[in-house]
Amino acid sequence: LTNDMSRKFTEHHVRPGVFYFSPKAHNERHEVKLRREEAQNYYKQAKALDTGTPEAAEQAEHLLSLAVAAWPQNAKFLLALANCICFKRKDPERALYWYDHLVDAADCPAHRIARAHALACLAWLDNALSDIQSALAGEPENGVYLQLRGIVQERMGDFYEAAMDFTAALPLLKASGCALSECIFNRGYCHRLMGNHAEALRDLEDAQHKAPASNAIKMTLASMYMAKKRYDDALPLFQAVAASQRSSAAAINNVALVYYMKATKEDDVDALAARRPPPALKVADKPATSKAQPQQQGSKSTHPSPEGPAPTQQGPDHADRSKMSEEQRRQARKEEDAAIMNEALSDDDEDDNLDMLKARSMTVGYKKGTANEDPKQWALSVVNSGASHFSLDPAHLGWLRTSLELFNKAMALYLNDAERTFACLPSNQDTHAIHEEEAADAWSGYLLILTNQVRVPGSAAIHDRELEDGELHYNRGLAYLALGMLLEAEEDFAEALRTAPSHAHYPHYRAVVHGRKGEFKEAVKWNLSALALNPHYFPALYHLGLCLYLQGRNAESIAQLDLALAMQPRSSEVMEARGRVLQELDRHTEALMSLQDALWHLSPEESSDRIVRLHFSMAQSAIITHSSEMLRTSLSQAKLHGQDPASVYGLRGLLAHREGRLHHARVCLSRAVFLAPEEARFLFDRSQLMLDLQEWEACLDDLRGAMELLPDCASLYYTCAMILYAKGNMLQAQENFEKAVEMVLAQEQKRKLGGARLVNATLALASNSHLSQMARSSQGGTGGTESKERWMRMGQAASLGDLKKVMASGDGAECTLRPDPRLWEGTKFITGAASPPDLTASLWYHLGCARASTHSYEGAAAALEQAHAYLPGHPAIMHELAKAYLAMGCVEAAEPLLTGVLSIQPGNAWALFRRALCHMAAKDYDRAADDLSSAKAMLPDEPVLAVDVKLIRAKWSEMVRQHLGPGPGSEAFVWDLAQWPPALQKSLPR
Repeated sequence: LTNDMSRKFTEHHVRPGVFYFSPKAHNERHEVKLRREEAQNYYKQAKALDTGTPEAAEQAEHLLSLAVAAWPQNAKFLLALANCICFKRKDPERALYWYDHLVDAADCPAHRIARAHALACLAWLDNALSDIQSALAGEPENGVYLQLRGIVQERMGDFYEAAMDFTAALPLLKASGCALSECIFNRGYCHRLMGNHAEALRDLEDAQHKAPASNAIKMTLASMYMAKKRYDDALPLFQAVAASQRSSAAAINNVALVYYMKATKEDDVDALAARRPPPALKVADKPATSKAQPQQQGSKSTHPSPEGPAPTQQGPDHADRSKMSEEQRRQARKEEDAAIMNEALSDDDEDDNLDMLKARSMTVGYKKGTANEDPKQWALSVVNSGASHFSLDPAHLGWLRTSLELFNKAMALYLNDAERTFACLPSNQDTHAIHEEEAADAWSGYLLILTNQVRVPGSAAIHDRELEDGELHYNRGLAYLALGMLLEAEEDFAEALRTAPSHAHYPHYRAVVHGRKGEFKEAVKWNLSALALNPHYFPALYHLGLCLYLQGRNAESIAQLDLALAMQPRSSEVMEARGRVLQELDRHTEALMSLQDALWHLSPEESSDRIVRLHFSMAQSAIITHSSEMLRTSLSQAKLHGQDPASVYGLRGLLAHREGRLHHARVCLSRAVFLAPEEARFLFDRSQLMLDLQEWEACLDDLRGAMELLPDCASLYYTCAMILYAKGNMLQAQENFEKAVEMVLAQEQKRKLGGARLVNATLALASNSHLSQMARSSQGGTGGTESKERWMRMGQAASLGDLKKVMASGDGAECTLRPDPRLWEGTKFITGAASPPDLTASLWYHLGCARASTHSYEGAAAALEQAHAYLPGHPAIMHELAKAYLAMGCVEAAEPLLTGVLSIQPGNAWALFRRALCHMAAKDYDRAADDLSSAKAMLPDEPVLAVDVKLIRAKWSEMVRQHLGPGPGSEAFVWDLAQWPPALQKSLPR
């Protein structure tokens, strides 16, 4: 035993339940203890540091690295080091190494969530979602984990699954006592992005109630209110955010937008009210039975002959009126009109008391618009207002000016995109504004996913990062446009387009500005540019259709409006526009259907003016389609909603005129004139009726009355001149033609040139031909020694000059004469013409003939030169111009024109005769004899052509004066030059 006790232990022996002292093990345990104490000390030092600066964060990382090196198995130190690198040093990718060690050391839901956070910061969202799924597998009832999965799915763009996770997390968060506002807000934001506006509003209002100080909630909720046109609800929220975020351009921009919207948009009711159906109307198909075709302009049955008409349906004292004074004649006309106006109507028309109707119209105020307004005013109103409906009363004007001031302030604060990348709402660090799949530390709080799917320029921006380059210029341009400051608006829209050339809004609003200016060609160009960027851009399609309609390009207009209606099939505005354009295209059955659809889709708050307009338009198409029931219903509905009786009588008068019931038409139109004496269209419509009745004085009286109401209407002066021309009153006809020319040129000067120089020069040209100088320099009747080419070159240069440049410039509408739109509707209805004719060549031609009849050959040549320049190759114009040249002695200028006439009309004996005179003046007697012989063969019984050649040479001057000068005879009388196309192989009358 002694020997056993004296033995030394040289090894460490471990037995169950028995402790043996080992110095080596003791030292090892002591070393581990010291290292762990050192690690704890490093951890405490790192924790005590203020890591708000990069230097402090770097020192904290170093201390935590020492702690992990001292105690590598400690999950707390690993987590602290990974978090420091990820969030303090902003290097989540390097932190992933330590998160992986953490999960390997201790795989638990919390550590999986920590690594998922880093992965989300790197936008490696699929891997983050996988870690969260693993964490939820261990703790399926953890509300925080469900909320985090919802945030990751929201960032991935899976808004439906995100909303489901937020919904599942809410009761668990509530049970654990966590705050609910963030989860509710994020679910509401997902609903907003999905277009579930009712659910979004409910969640956002709930979140606002739970967290009233959150600016993120205020901005998002207010933007929802603004989208629903609840401007009074949106404004205080936006103002509160702007007050707390004075450096936020988005917050100030939103306040400015609300003021703009309040001034330019009508308040909207959140819930859609039931549509108010119109009276039951059945659109009848176009009948197969033939109807009386309207007479075309220029036909013999609707236009007088120059020899004078045979009066019909004259009053009993008509024969004595030529002896009356002007005042007596006007009084007699009034008495006759009063007698006719009070005659009973024989059909279903209502015989109202006219005096009572007129008194009522002066007190009640019927819906008839402005006197003498353009029939396309409904389209002009839309185009001129930039699709906004408002009146600039003091309140609206104040709101617009406030919005303009705020837009200027917002632009001063606007930052470029690079500086806004990591911007956040200053007073709410728990708010994150990021794009889908963007790398950012957005793990909790109020998450704002920035996407252009739910907003367009001109709508609220919930964050400065959501503002796009050029958007503030666009918004300010809207305010300028509403204030009528078109130059400033165009500059802002141009700048917006320059900075964001791929955005369809900006070229479209350049089109809106041009539309407001009446520059429809430019408006069409910019709308097409917008549609090239976005073929499905509805505002550009609708605006393009209106601009094409206002240009008279109706077939192109209807194609664009059809596309617009396909995009918004419940738009009553597009339906009405389609109906009105279809009427212009004489597709009245389709027009009735479109107008009826527009009535069905009207808002319950729609103004009575528009209801009246739709019913009256339907009545116009019902007349064409012989839909008598529709006509009666539409007219009664129009009158019920306030249509003025004068327009109703005017429409009935046009119908009677179209159907040939001229006396009935006279009764109705006289009533319209009595009820609305300030409307020139009724006087003009009645003048056309008087023309068909061949009551010239009555026709002229009505035209003069219309001219007093529309003193700037060139087509009225032209029409009056044509009647005087037909009656042989050339002096008065010439005065009216020249007045029409003066108006056409002055309107062009006012529209485009802005100065009087060119107009004055052109007016002087129109009244006096420069060829007179050449005539005076010529040798008697021989034509002088000038060559034929020099005559034509000098004549064209002197007579056309700047006017030809004006006529060739621009969009083709310059220096032209067409029927006034305010008066064209009635004529179109009677004649069935598809579009207003171009009367320019006719104006110059008849002015030249009227001047020639008063022996003003130089002025006649000047006017006929303009007609020839506008309509070259027309035989009647060339013939009359050649006659004027011959009368002036410009023989060599006349000969090629006569040759041109004969190339088209080889059987024109008078052109041959006059060319023979030209050959004689040039001493080419053989060719003169040939032409004269051919002319005699064509008209053997004409005494003028039977004259001997020697007698013509002896009496040259007398022959020129008697047979060459154009005048009022049938040879110079052409009602409608369009009836004489250049290729017409037919002899003209003398």
